[in-house]
Amino acid sequence: MRVVLAASLALAPALLPAQTPTPAPRDVDYPGILSLDVDLTDLEQRVIRTQMLIPATPGPMVLLYPRWLPGNHAPTGPIESLAGLVLHARDARGERRRVDWRRHPLNTHAFELTLPEGTTT
Repeated sequence: MRVVLAASLALAPALLPAQTPTPAPRDVDYPGILSLDVDLTDLEQRVIRTQMLIPATPGPMVLLYPRWLPGNHAPTGPIESLAGLVLHARDARGERRRVDWRRHPLNTHAFELTLPEGTTT
């Protein structure tokens, strides 16, 4: 059993397609203002709904869910509590278009998406 398991673990990287690593987070001033709306009306069910507006430009983008939280000594960001992620791109006229995303195959805290032409938020 140990030999089979060790062999399958050794072969696993060869079976995965080559992946680009998640870009490292950068500590730079953000060129805009983020807006956050939080709905706490369903605390009995422990559901918190949020809407965040992020100024953005067209093209690829990676959103990172926090892995390391202040005051913790381990990567304990509760990604398993995230549900119902829906992304929209808004253009200069305020029209919204749904944006498809995919979870990065190696970093479960990273979401990859491509914003369409005309996106401002």
